[in-house]
Parts: sequence; C-alpha cells; structure tokens
Amino acid sequence: MPTNDEFKVYREALAAELQPAMGCTEPIALAYAAAEVGKRLGGYPEAIDVEVSRNIVKNVKSVIVPNTGGLSGIEAAVAAGLVCRRPEARLQVLADVSNTERAEIRERAELPMTVRQSHEPDVFFIKVTGSLGGKTAAVTIRTYHTNITRIEENGVTILSKDDVCADAQADGEAWSIPELIKAARVMPLMEAETLLNRQIDCNSA
Repeated sequence: MPTNDEFKVYREALAAELQPAMGCTEPIALAYAAAEVGKRLGGYPEAIDVEVSRNIVKNVKSVIVPNTGGLSGIEAAVAAGLVCRRPEARLQVLADVSNTERAEIRERAELPMTVRQSHEPDVFFIKVTGSLGGKTAAVTIRTYHTNITRIEENGVTILSKDDVCADAQADGEAWSIPELIKAARVMPLMEAETLLNRQIDCNSA
C-alpha cells in the first residue's frame, strides 16, 4: 500500500480546492477582488471597471449574492465587496455583513459601473479596477477563485504572480486518471478527514 507521502499531492490538491465559501463561488470571487480594491482605495470608488470572462458572466448573472437581501448579478457582487472591504476573509468576505452595510450595498449596486467581457484567453478571469480621489487600484484573479495574480496601484504593479492564462503555461499539473482512481480507492480516510468534515459541516449548514 502507498505510504502517506505518496498521498501528499492529493492532500494538497484537496486543501487548495476545498475552500470554505459563503455563497456561490463566482460572485464571491468577484466580491473578494472588489474588497481588495476597496481596501486599497480606503473607500468606495468614484469609478469602477469590471472585466470578466464569459464563464463568469454566465455563472453570476442570476445567482443571489449572499447577505445582500436577495440581490443578484455582477454589479451586486462587486458592490458588496467594495462596501465590506474585508479581503482577508477571502471566500467568506460576505459572511458577516452588517445591516448598515447591506443597506449601502443595495444603494451602490444601482450606481453605474462598467462591466465588459475580457479578451483574455482564461475561462476564469476577473479584473476589478476602481478609482477614488485621484488614486487607482486594480486586482486580477485568474484560473481559480482565490488566485490573485496581479495587484496594481496608480498604474504600478505591486504584486505579480504567474499572471498568465493557466492553459498557456508550460507543463502544469498533469493528473493521471488511473492514479487518481487508485488514490481514491486506497487513500486512508484519515488523510482527508478534517477537510471533508469541514465541507460536510458547511454544506449541511
């Protein structure tokens, strides 16, 4: 039987994929990017530009954004993140919204913001840009929901991490289907018990 070390890659993959999230993950990823922008600006932007891949448009269009009083869509998700400004919570950025914030989100979601389709090749691509008082901030997420690959302030890049389409990278993760099936059959449950119990608790709640 394989040793624990042989299951390390699967444990790490599960840990990366099974992230607690409040609500559907696509609008929450939008709120997460927007929260980072709002925090860096120190307030709600005067102008907002949202660039997203088609897949994001499809998955967010009619989804209720949690803790917004029933709002849905890209504008609501972005407004919620910009109001709450708690990016440290990641995919639980909207888990603790006050009544005051909820009221502000409803007002802000009605204000104009530019939403446009990305020309990037990524299936999963989000870029939120905001400006306030002469300052600009932009946050890019690629490939998966918490993967911030670029942060810019006033046009200067202050974080850049593998900011290219995952499909364009040379030799990414190469999963063997037979190996995955084998691991699923023989990997001791204790290897993933903590992660799986957390997911069960979240989904049951």
